[in-house]
Amino acid sequence: MGGQDYNELAGAYRRHREPHPDVIDALIPHGEVTETSHVLEVGCGTGNYIHEIARRTGATCTGVDPSREMLRHAESRAELPMNRGAGHPEVTFVLGSAEDLLLADRQFDLVYSVDVIHHIDDRDAAARETRRVLKPGGIAMVVTESEEDLRLRTPHVTYFPDIVEVELRRYPSIETIQRELAAAGLEIGETIGVSRPVEVTETAPFRDKAYSSLHLIDEESFRDGLARMEADVSVGRFQVSVDTPSLR
Repeated sequence: MGGQDYNELAGAYRRHREPHPDVIDALIPHGEVTETSHVLEVGCGTGNYIHEIARRTGATCTGVDPSREMLRHAESRAELPMNRGAGHPEVTFVLGSAEDLLLADRQFDLVYSVDVIHHIDDRDAAARETRRVLKPGGIAMVVTESEEDLRLRTPHVTYFPDIVEVELRRYPSIETIQRELAAAGLEIGETIGVSRPVEVTETAPFRDKAYSSLHLIDEESFRDGLARMEADVSVGRFQVSVDTPSLR
Protein backbone atom coordinates (compact mmCIF):
# COMPACT_ATOMS: atom_id res chain seq x y z
CA MET A 1 0.00 0.00 0.00
CA GLY A 2 1.63 3.21 -1.09
CA GLY A 3 1.43 6.97 -0.80
CA GLN A 4 0.84 7.52 2.92
CA ASP A 5 2.34 6.50 6.25
CA TYR A 6 -0.47 4.63 7.94
CA ASN A 7 1.55 4.34 11.14
CA GLU A 8 0.90 8.07 11.52
CA LEU A 9 -2.83 7.71 10.81
CA ALA A 10 -3.41 4.79 13.17
CA GLY A 11 -4.38 6.88 16.19
CA ALA A 12 -7.10 8.80 14.33
CA TYR A 13 -8.40 5.60 12.75
CA ARG A 14 -8.64 3.97 16.18
CA ARG A 15 -10.50 6.92 17.68
CA HIS A 16 -12.99 7.48 14.90
CA ARG A 17 -13.41 4.52 12.57
CA GLU A 18 -16.10 2.01 13.52
CA PRO A 19 -17.53 -0.94 11.59
CA HIS A 20 -20.54 -0.21 9.38
CA PRO A 21 -23.35 -2.47 10.74
CA ASP A 22 -24.73 -3.33 7.31
CA VAL A 23 -21.26 -4.19 5.97
CA ILE A 24 -20.85 -6.62 8.86
CA ASP A 25 -24.22 -8.17 8.02
CA ALA A 26 -23.15 -8.55 4.37
CA LEU A 27 -19.85 -10.15 5.38
CA ILE A 28 -21.42 -12.74 7.68
CA PRO A 29 -24.79 -13.73 6.20
CA HIS A 30 -26.74 -16.12 8.40
CA GLY A 31 -25.26 -19.60 8.53
CA GLU A 32 -22.22 -18.97 6.32
CA VAL A 33 -19.74 -17.89 9.02
CA THR A 34 -19.82 -19.96 12.22
CA GLU A 35 -17.52 -20.89 15.09
CA THR A 36 -15.91 -23.53 12.85
CA SER A 37 -15.05 -20.98 10.13
CA HIS A 38 -11.64 -19.43 9.48
CA VAL A 39 -11.86 -15.76 8.45
CA LEU A 40 -9.15 -13.44 7.12
CA GLU A 41 -9.33 -9.66 6.81
CA VAL A 42 -6.80 -8.17 4.38
CA GLY A 43 -5.81 -4.64 5.42
CA CYS A 44 -7.44 -4.96 8.84
CA GLY A 45 -6.21 -1.58 10.08
CA THR A 46 -7.06 -1.11 13.76
CA GLY A 47 -9.15 -4.28 13.79
CA ASN A 48 -12.67 -2.95 14.21
CA TYR A 49 -14.23 -5.27 11.61
CA ILE A 50 -12.36 -8.48 12.41
CA HIS A 51 -12.98 -8.14 16.16
CA GLU A 52 -16.69 -7.61 15.51
CA ILE A 53 -16.88 -10.68 13.27
CA ALA A 54 -15.09 -12.75 15.92
CA ARG A 55 -17.47 -11.44 18.58
CA ARG A 56 -20.59 -12.20 16.56
CA THR A 57 -19.65 -15.60 15.13
CA GLY A 58 -16.97 -17.18 17.30
CA ALA A 59 -14.98 -17.88 14.13
CA THR A 60 -11.20 -18.25 14.13
CA CYS A 61 -10.13 -14.85 12.81
CA THR A 62 -6.92 -13.38 11.41
CA GLY A 63 -6.10 -9.83 10.37
CA VAL A 64 -3.21 -8.82 8.09
CA ASP A 65 -1.90 -5.27 7.71
CA PRO A 66 1.41 -3.69 6.60
CA SER A 67 1.33 -1.05 9.35
CA ARG A 68 2.84 -2.02 12.71
CA GLU A 69 1.06 0.84 14.45
CA MET A 70 -2.33 -0.17 13.01
CA LEU A 71 -1.72 -3.71 14.29
CA ARG A 72 -0.71 -2.40 17.72
CA HIS A 73 -4.09 -0.70 18.01
CA ALA A 74 -5.85 -3.79 16.62
CA GLU A 75 -4.23 -5.99 19.26
CA SER A 76 -5.12 -3.53 22.03
CA ARG A 77 -8.80 -3.80 21.11
CA ALA A 78 -8.76 -7.29 22.61
CA GLU A 79 -8.60 -5.63 26.04
CA LEU A 80 -11.90 -3.81 25.57
CA PRO A 81 -14.73 -5.27 27.71
CA MET A 82 -16.79 -6.22 24.65
CA ASN A 83 -13.86 -8.18 23.24
CA ARG A 84 -12.90 -10.18 26.33
CA GLY A 85 -14.05 -13.50 27.68
CA ALA A 86 -14.86 -16.95 26.33
CA GLY A 87 -17.51 -15.59 23.98
CA HIS A 88 -14.90 -13.69 22.00
CA PRO A 89 -12.11 -15.86 20.61
CA GLU A 90 -8.65 -14.40 20.23
CA VAL A 91 -7.91 -12.70 16.92
CA THR A 92 -4.48 -13.30 15.41
CA PHE A 93 -2.75 -10.36 13.72
CA VAL A 94 0.01 -10.71 11.13
CA LEU A 95 2.31 -8.06 9.65
CA GLY A 96 2.03 -8.47 5.89
CA SER A 97 0.59 -7.01 2.72
CA ALA A 98 -2.25 -7.90 0.40
CA GLU A 99 0.34 -8.93 -2.17
CA ASP A 100 2.27 -11.13 0.29
CA LEU A 101 0.04 -12.46 3.06
CA LEU A 102 2.68 -14.69 4.66
CA LEU A 103 0.02 -17.30 5.42
CA ALA A 104 -0.40 -20.94 4.43
CA ASP A 105 -2.39 -22.07 1.40
CA ARG A 106 -6.10 -22.94 1.47
CA GLN A 107 -6.93 -22.20 5.09
CA PHE A 108 -9.73 -19.58 5.04
CA ASP A 109 -13.46 -19.93 4.45
CA LEU A 110 -13.87 -16.16 4.04
CA VAL A 111 -11.28 -13.63 2.88
CA TYR A 112 -12.41 -10.01 2.76
CA SER A 113 -11.23 -6.41 2.68
CA VAL A 114 -13.09 -3.22 3.57
CA ASP A 115 -12.21 0.01 1.76
CA VAL A 116 -8.68 -1.25 1.10
CA ILE A 117 -8.57 -2.09 -2.62
CA HIS A 118 -7.59 1.46 -3.62
CA HIS A 119 -4.52 1.32 -1.35
CA ILE A 120 -3.06 -1.81 -2.95
CA ASP A 121 -0.11 -1.28 -5.29
CA ASP A 122 -0.34 -4.58 -7.20
CA ARG A 123 -3.97 -5.70 -7.26
CA ASP A 124 -3.27 -8.65 -9.56
CA ALA A 125 -0.79 -10.06 -7.04
CA ALA A 126 -3.26 -9.40 -4.22
CA ALA A 127 -6.01 -11.27 -6.08
CA ARG A 128 -3.68 -14.24 -6.58
CA GLU A 129 -2.81 -14.22 -2.88
CA THR A 130 -6.50 -14.20 -1.97
CA ARG A 131 -7.06 -17.17 -4.27
CA ARG A 132 -4.08 -18.99 -2.74
CA VAL A 133 -5.18 -18.75 0.90
CA LEU A 134 -8.88 -19.38 0.19
CA LYS A 135 -10.23 -22.88 0.81
CA PRO A 136 -11.97 -24.64 -2.10
CA GLY A 137 -15.53 -23.37 -2.01
CA GLY A 138 -14.54 -20.40 0.16
CA ILE A 139 -15.81 -16.85 -0.37
CA ALA A 140 -13.82 -13.69 -1.14
CA MET A 141 -15.47 -10.30 -0.64
CA VAL A 142 -14.23 -6.83 -1.58
CA VAL A 143 -16.00 -3.87 0.03
CA THR A 144 -15.36 -0.71 -1.99
CA GLU A 145 -17.08 2.29 -3.58
CA SER A 146 -18.20 2.81 -7.16
CA GLU A 147 -17.59 5.96 -9.20
CA GLU A 148 -21.14 7.08 -8.48
CA ASP A 149 -20.63 6.53 -4.75
CA LEU A 150 -17.45 8.61 -4.80
CA ARG A 151 -19.13 11.47 -6.65
CA LEU A 152 -22.11 11.51 -4.29
CA ARG A 153 -20.41 10.63 -0.99
CA THR A 154 -21.61 13.03 1.68
CA PRO A 155 -20.61 14.94 3.69
CA HIS A 156 -17.15 14.54 2.17
CA VAL A 157 -17.88 16.00 -1.26
CA THR A 158 -20.19 18.66 0.15
CA TYR A 159 -17.45 20.24 2.24
CA PHE A 160 -14.30 18.96 0.56
CA PRO A 161 -15.13 18.87 -3.18
CA ASP A 162 -11.46 18.41 -4.14
CA ILE A 163 -11.76 14.89 -2.75
CA VAL A 164 -13.74 13.72 -5.76
CA GLU A 165 -10.87 13.84 -8.25
CA VAL A 166 -8.45 12.47 -5.65
CA GLU A 167 -10.67 9.46 -5.05
CA LEU A 168 -11.46 8.86 -8.71
CA ARG A 169 -7.73 8.55 -9.33
CA ARG A 170 -7.28 6.14 -6.44
CA TYR A 171 -10.27 3.82 -6.71
CA PRO A 172 -10.44 1.13 -9.42
CA SER A 173 -13.86 0.69 -11.03
CA ILE A 174 -16.11 -2.20 -10.03
CA GLU A 175 -15.63 -3.66 -13.52
CA THR A 176 -11.82 -3.48 -13.19
CA ILE A 177 -11.91 -5.26 -9.84
CA GLN A 178 -14.15 -7.97 -11.26
CA ARG A 179 -11.76 -8.55 -14.18
CA GLU A 180 -8.76 -8.76 -11.87
CA LEU A 181 -10.45 -11.21 -9.53
CA ALA A 182 -11.59 -13.36 -12.43
CA ALA A 183 -8.08 -13.37 -13.91
CA ALA A 184 -6.82 -14.78 -10.60
CA GLY A 185 -9.26 -17.67 -10.89
CA LEU A 186 -11.95 -16.36 -8.54
CA GLU A 187 -15.55 -16.85 -9.61
CA ILE A 188 -17.46 -13.56 -9.69
CA GLY A 189 -20.77 -13.61 -7.87
CA GLU A 190 -23.17 -10.88 -6.87
CA THR A 191 -22.68 -7.20 -6.09
CA ILE A 192 -24.44 -6.16 -2.89
CA GLY A 193 -25.37 -2.54 -2.23
CA VAL A 194 -25.15 -1.36 1.38
CA SER A 195 -26.82 1.86 2.49
CA ARG A 196 -27.82 3.39 5.80
CA PRO A 197 -28.44 7.05 6.70
CA VAL A 198 -26.17 8.30 9.46
CA GLU A 199 -26.67 11.60 11.23
CA VAL A 200 -23.44 13.52 11.76
CA THR A 201 -23.38 15.35 15.07
CA GLU A 202 -19.67 16.14 15.54
CA THR A 203 -16.74 16.90 13.27
CA ALA A 204 -13.82 15.32 15.15
CA PRO A 205 -13.26 12.52 12.59
CA PHE A 206 -12.84 15.17 9.90
CA ARG A 207 -10.84 17.55 12.05
CA ASP A 208 -8.46 14.69 12.93
CA LYS A 209 -8.34 13.59 9.27
CA ALA A 210 -9.47 10.04 10.02
CA TYR A 211 -10.09 9.59 6.28
CA SER A 212 -6.98 9.20 4.17
CA SER A 213 -8.31 11.37 1.34
CA LEU A 214 -8.28 14.42 3.60
CA HIS A 215 -4.49 14.18 3.67
CA LEU A 216 -4.37 14.42 -0.11
CA ILE A 217 -6.14 17.73 -0.69
CA ASP A 218 -4.83 21.28 -0.36
CA GLU A 219 -4.63 22.43 3.27
CA GLU A 220 -6.51 25.65 2.52
CA SER A 221 -9.35 23.69 0.93
CA PHE A 222 -9.42 21.38 3.93
CA ARG A 223 -9.60 24.23 6.44
CA ASP A 224 -12.31 26.00 4.47
CA GLY A 225 -14.41 22.85 4.27
CA LEU A 226 -13.94 22.07 7.94
CA ALA A 227 -15.02 25.57 8.94
CA ARG A 228 -18.20 25.28 6.87
CA MET A 229 -18.89 21.82 8.27
CA GLU A 230 -18.44 22.97 11.87
CA ALA A 231 -20.77 25.91 11.27
CA ASP A 232 -23.46 23.59 9.90
CA VAL A 233 -23.06 20.96 12.61
CA SER A 234 -23.40 23.65 15.28
CA VAL A 235 -26.97 24.23 14.12
CA GLY A 236 -27.71 20.57 13.25
CA ARG A 237 -27.94 21.21 9.54
CA PHE A 238 -26.95 18.03 7.71
CA GLN A 239 -27.20 14.28 7.44
CA VAL A 240 -25.08 11.75 5.53
CA SER A 241 -26.09 8.57 3.74
CA VAL A 242 -23.38 5.93 3.36
CA ASP A 243 -23.63 3.60 0.34
CA THR A 244 -20.90 1.01 -0.05
CA PRO A 245 -21.07 -1.87 -2.55
CA SER A 246 -19.38 -5.18 -1.87
CA LEU A 247 -18.33 -7.75 -4.47
CA ARG A 248 -18.82 -11.37 -3.69
